[in-house]
Amino acid sequence: MQQVVKLVSLLALAWVGVLVWAMWQIPLTDSGLQILALEQLANSGVDSGVTAVLLNYRAYDTLLEVIVLLAAVLGARAAGWPVALPLNADRGPLLPGVVSLLLPLLLLSAVYLLWLGKYEAGGSFQAGALLGAAGILALLSAGTGEWPVRTWVVRAGLIVGFSVFLLIGLLVIPITGTFLTYPLHLATTLIVLIEIVLAFSIGLALLLLFAGEGSVVDPP
Repeated sequence: MQQVVKLVSLLALAWVGVLVWAMWQIPLTDSGLQILALEQLANSGVDSGVTAVLLNYRAYDTLLEVIVLLAAVLGARAAGWPVALPLNADRGPLLPGVVSLLLPLLLLSAVYLLWLGKYEAGGSFQAGALLGAAGILALLSAGTGEWPVRTWVVRAGLIVGFSVFLLIGLLVIPITGTFLTYPLHLATTLIVLIEIVLAFSIGLALLLLFAGEGSVVDPP
């Protein structure tokens, strides 16, 4: 066992060394990529440089980030979802009351950030974080009992973002000849569609990482 720990430690140290070396090689001067990105903004399908980079110029990387999030959820499930999520304090009337006021605000803010992603900094990851927070608050204020959802709904919600993203990337190949290269006349529609489904899947993934698929119980 100690040998395994030593081996893993050495591999981790070697990987840190690779990362440090890679960071050291990054030039400190302007590479000119920002100018090129802004010059092609009119062909990206969105008006936000951030969204253009995330879902057009380097959509491959964003797709891999979604896969990493799914892998984290699967890893947490493999390690064992919590059988029950305890509430560490008496809810009383305050928590449900506050949550009833916050939930509409969180949902509205998530929709706004999702819409804003086409024009300014925002988009699916920010909106998904707010949706996940809203789900956690709703769960904690709902009281004891099992989740009022079916397992297949949770599984479908988790994979819909990745599945739509991947499907769009494959469907545009006959048109543009390249995976995840959108035709100009469809770029806006496709990016907005990807953003919507990703926000939902990200929010659900964050909720599951917090609560798993167990029940909510009051502390003894």
